[in-house]
Amino acid sequence: MYLLLPVDGRSEPDFNLLGKLLLQKLGVQKALFVFREPDGLKSGDGKKAFPPKIQKLIQAQFNRSFRPWLSLPKRNFPWLGFWPVVIEDDWIGFYALGMKEGGKGLSTEESQMMALLADRTGWCLERRRLRDYLEKAERESALGFLSAAMIHEIRNPLAALSALAQLLPQKKKDGDFMESFERLMLRETGRLSDLTENFLGFLKPAEGKAASIDFSNVVAQTVDLLKPLLTVKRVKLRMNTNPGLVLTGDEPQIRSLVLNLMKNALESANLGGLVEVSTAWRPRSTHGASAGIEFKVKNDGTGISKENLGKIFSPYFSSKEKGLGLGLAICQKIVENHHGKIQAGSSGRSTIFQVFLPVVGKKNP
Repeated sequence: MYLLLPVDGRSEPDFNLLGKLLLQKLGVQKALFVFREPDGLKSGDGKKAFPPKIQKLIQAQFNRSFRPWLSLPKRNFPWLGFWPVVIEDDWIGFYALGMKEGGKGLSTEESQMMALLADRTGWCLERRRLRDYLEKAERESALGFLSAAMIHEIRNPLAALSALAQLLPQKKKDGDFMESFERLMLRETGRLSDLTENFLGFLKPAEGKAASIDFSNVVAQTVDLLKPLLTVKRVKLRMNTNPGLVLTGDEPQIRSLVLNLMKNALESANLGGLVEVSTAWRPRSTHGASAGIEFKVKNDGTGISKENLGKIFSPYFSSKEKGLGLGLAICQKIVENHHGKIQAGSSGRSTIFQVFLPVVGKKNP
């Protein structure tokens, strides 16, 4: 005898269909699944399945033992038996079968089938509950990471703009500085506004909104933004960049990628040290299936230990005293969104990050 039951844990069994199948296969007068609710035993339609006296008998039986309860049908108790469905250490409901035609009982095979059905139902419901729990935990974890990442992304330009503002008293008569300051302020505050307005879309590829991005210009603008921090730390910047490098993607994310990597290098560099930034066009033959842009950021400093090198892209991992451990995790996510690659290397006193971003729909020199 065969009875179909969902066993993938993705959906709740169709108890109405199961009831009909049991009626057909076993020839019983009644067949139903009963849920154990806080206010009593209820069938799938939400109605009370048994009179109060019988409810108490069934509940008392299953509170004592999770074994099936088989009975001899009587007029005032027309049920062949009840098979509890157990999840972990408690029962959440049961199958109930009414009398057969002619007052016959269940065969051994039919009793075994009911025991198996109850067991598989419990397994199925437990799987579904576990899946729902994990999905909820994953959503909450993703939202927590997203919130922390937003804070991190907002802090980055604010730190640079704060350094620029501190230079205002001594630079207010410098026309070039004031013009640059106004331009940077408008651009970065606009970017922050976009971040907050698109909170739930942050770090996700924006479908249908891919645009042509002048990567060389993004790097140059990031350097302008970070100049005050370079000055404060007396870090030298060595640039080896190619003009006219263009790719297709999400511009706010690409800006975040460049800013995070360059700010990370600046913070990790020694006082009076050196940060090197380079960009280059890499043809199809170099990287196999795709041609694209190679972006490198290198700094001198204490380097990264072999032990930590494999952890640096993990969320919340940081070797910095006040670090959130999100900058490189954000970088990796952005690179993945653009189907690229990012890797890190460290030797002694220097660290280098290499990014490859494939170009879509654009031909670079």
